[in-house]
Amino acid sequence: MSVSLHGDLAQEGAVNIDTTFHEKNITYPTDSKLTIKIINRLNKLAKAHGFQQRRTYVKEVKSLRLSIRHYQNVKKRMLEKY
Repeated sequence: MSVSLHGDLAQEGAVNIDTTFHEKNITYPTDSKLTIKIINRLNKLAKAHGFQQRRTYVKEVKSLRLSIRHYQNVKKRMLEKY
């Protein structure tokens, strides 16, 4: 790609190549999205195997979703505290 962009200038002995890259999109176990996926998956497995749960954490999932939704907006985050 670099050679095709620069044409005859790229035929020199040394060519500068830009090797910038983006950070990987890694989800850590402490992330809220991953926590929601884990809770939903375990509830689904328990239901499929007929296992009776005492607690399904459905209310916690709802609050996590709301906290994710309003996390970027500082004003909304401040309103939740009060």
